[in-house]
Formats: sequence, C-alpha cells, structure tokens
Amino acid sequence: MAVERTRYVPNRQQMRRLMQSPDMARAMRRAAENAQKAAEGIAPRDSGEYARSFEVETRIVGDRQTAVLYNTAPYAAALEVRLRILGRAADHAKP
Repeated sequence: MAVERTRYVPNRQQMRRLMQSPDMARAMRRAAENAQKAAEGIAPRDSGEYARSFEVETRIVGDRQTAVLYNTAPYAAALEVRLRILGRAADHAKP
C-alpha cells in the first residue's frame, strides 16, 4: 500500500506580499514597543533623558517588514557598549 505524500510548493509572491503587509508592520511594531518598554525599565535615570529617548520605526528591508528600536540620546552608543540596554531589551521583543 503506497502512502500518499503531500508536497508543499511555496508561493513566493504571496509570501513577499505577506512579509511586507501592514499587518506584519503592526506585529513588528508591537514587538519593538514591547522591547522599548523593557529598555525604558532598565535604563539608567541620572537625568531621565536616555530613558525618554527610545524610538521605534518600521521599515521594509529587502523583502521583509522590520521594526527598529533605537535611542537618540547623544551618549546612547557609550551606554549601550557599557550596559547593553538594547541588547538585553531585545529578549522582550515579542508581539
């Protein structure tokens, strides 16, 4: 008795459309905003400027919708090297 096999054939055009869709942008933004809340929670609060300077932006990179969390404080890079705030917050990036 032969076993019937199912074969998956991807529809690359529809997959690209899904990966660039507004729904995907919303999901990516939600994930980045969750990471933003985590980053704001662990950010140092000497003046409060760093904690207030996180921003989320969605963009299409290649064929996929992405979201980027970044900090605009002038000293953000130095703090990231020392404390890894964005790196640690990335663990909370779930939609």
